[in-house]
Amino acid sequence: MRCSAWFTMRRVAIAVALVSAARASAAPLYVHPVPSLPSDFDPVTANDVFSISAIAQIHESLFRIDSNSVPLPNLVDSFGVSQDQLDYTFDLRNVRFHDGTSLSAEDAKFSIERAVTKKAAGYERLQLIAGFQAFVDKKAAGIAGITAPKPNRLVIHLTKPFPSLIETLADVRFSILSRTSKSPMIGLGPYIVKKASTDELVLQRRPEEAHGPKLVSYVRASQPAAIEAFAKGDAQDLFAYSLKKAEVERLSHAAVVQIIQSPRTYLVAVNPRLITKEADRDAILARIDVPGLINACYPDNARTASIVPPGFPGYLSDPAGSTKAHPLPRGGTQLPALRIAIAQGVDAEECVAARLQRSLAPAAKRVSVDVVDADRAVARWQDNSAELLFAYIEGENTLDMFQNFNPNTSFSFGVPGDRWLPNEFASYNLTSDPSEKHRRAEALSTHILSLRTVLPLFHPKQYIVYSKLYKPMKIGVRSSTFIEFASMEEQPK
Repeated sequence: MRCSAWFTMRRVAIAVALVSAARASAAPLYVHPVPSLPSDFDPVTANDVFSISAIAQIHESLFRIDSNSVPLPNLVDSFGVSQDQLDYTFDLRNVRFHDGTSLSAEDAKFSIERAVTKKAAGYERLQLIAGFQAFVDKKAAGIAGITAPKPNRLVIHLTKPFPSLIETLADVRFSILSRTSKSPMIGLGPYIVKKASTDELVLQRRPEEAHGPKLVSYVRASQPAAIEAFAKGDAQDLFAYSLKKAEVERLSHAAVVQIIQSPRTYLVAVNPRLITKEADRDAILARIDVPGLINACYPDNARTASIVPPGFPGYLSDPAGSTKAHPLPRGGTQLPALRIAIAQGVDAEECVAARLQRSLAPAAKRVSVDVVDADRAVARWQDNSAELLFAYIEGENTLDMFQNFNPNTSFSFGVPGDRWLPNEFASYNLTSDPSEKHRRAEALSTHILSLRTVLPLFHPKQYIVYSKLYKPMKIGVRSSTFIEFASMEEQPK
């Protein structure tokens, strides 16, 4: 999952698949191993990080976040803002979707309204657009404040200044889709879907793109199998994996290795729709042997009590008691039966399963643990068929982290009926003062921890490993999910 999110075949079988993929085509083929294959190509509904990583190649938003975390025009040729900061005018570039149809302002209006209709993560950040609430309440057919006065001109009218509008329009959730196409695979991005099956996803670079591999094959592989394939030259990167220090050292002589500052948090989540009392959620989390789990399964990492990683607004070095555990009541009280889903792709899945079983089984009526694909882990959380989820959430910025706890969105770790968080989140978006923004971000972090729906475990050090056939990239502060293959340049031969 992105923002979220994420998560074993036999090693020999996977290694054979990787080698076969690398040799399957006469054209240069870039093999990109992943723990779980992308399964959802719709920017609005995808919630696992592996699907979002493919979406970042296939789709484009109006703006993009650069390596310095600054939003820059992407599908926008030029734009202007009125003196009162209420009207934004965007002139769009002359580009075509993968099916040959031209981008229009109506496509942009359609895409934004569609994201709101489906309650995509972060959709409430657009509530200051005139007519937003009437559209949400189904009292209007469209958002009145979004208009297309010319085929290539989009105008957004606000009810009050919104300093984060440009940054919001850079969110992958608000990528622009064609209003005439029925396929979410049809985008504006540098790569076209050539093949999508349960075994492999193949992307083909558009002819007008100057950089990046011509063909990219996503192949499912466990972490050990992916590392072996990379070491043999049968895979070209390990972007999708949180690598251990020893694994990186083993590969460093034959690879480009970069450390990135990424907003990624490993966590255990307790479903508040099934475990409705905060004290019960806390009793469950209090049973988990966090130091034992980290030391056994992720020894390169240090425990954290903050949902936001160091260096990002809202990081809490001292959670001020928000993670204080309530003792389990005495008198034979048991925890309820617990169904735990571990998202494939977190690495050390079997180790995690054993540690959670050891921590929770003595106090619970029953504990069942399943390691499932990232998309299945998301589905189990959404359809309430799991009390606990072990996964990680990530994003390009702090906003991505916080929006995962908005109870009004289609996927949320938040508590139903929590009005404080979405209101404070909206307030956070309205300020441009850095110190005030940090203060509000800390308040959001403290509130999230107090809900006891998540137990932060650690923030991994992210190593990006890829073939020396490509020049080192400027990655900056961002998630590996959003590294575009089109930004990769081959080394001169």
